[in-house]
Amino acid sequence: MIKRFKEVNAYVDGFYYFLQADYGQGKVALYKYLPEEALEAVAEFGTDEVDLYNLQIPNRDAPGER
Repeated sequence: MIKRFKEVNAYVDGFYYFLQADYGQGKVALYKYLPEEALEAVAEFGTDEVDLYNLQIPNRDAPGER
């Protein structure tokens, strides 16, 4: 079975962020979620615009991420 999706998530400033790559459709989407509220699409990219082997959401509070 071939894995079509890759998901990355982070908790920043009270929001959960989800980064989802759909290799079949050639899209990478960033979503923002606040518990008990609707999921919000923040940005969408083509798979040719990002490094698919290093998907991540930078955390401003982590050392070296400023």
